[in-house]
Amino acid sequence: MIPSQLEVWMVLGGEMEDGSFNRTVYISYDNGVNWRKGDEMLQLPGVIPAMTECDNIVMDTMKETNLSDAWTVVSDGAARVKWSVDGDLLSWECPYIYLIGGFDSRNALYNTIWRGALNRLQSAPII
Repeated sequence: MIPSQLEVWMVLGGEMEDGSFNRTVYISYDNGVNWRKGDEMLQLPGVIPAMTECDNIVMDTMKETNLSDAWTVVSDGAARVKWSVDGDLLSWECPYIYLIGGFDSRNALYNTIWRGALNRLQSAPII
């Protein structure tokens, strides 16, 4: 099993040799040396169309929650996301992936921006 605090490369989209579009997301934990198919929860949902040549941006978005009665401090935990505490306010960075543009099977340009994040990174981290 790969520890969840490691950085990962993801590859998605593109055109196959037979001209069909790839819908499988592949991941690499070693800077692109070895690749494997991403788990089922890493695959794109059906609402995102198959595309090629889309651009992507990854941006951290600050999220916050109130700690006054929700969490207690756990010692010796490995930090998986950057977080800070100010009184009762817990803030952490959640990376969102934006997919911009791309072409459909008729070579028409998409004018859509898709935004997504791993669900577990949107929830308050256990600190």
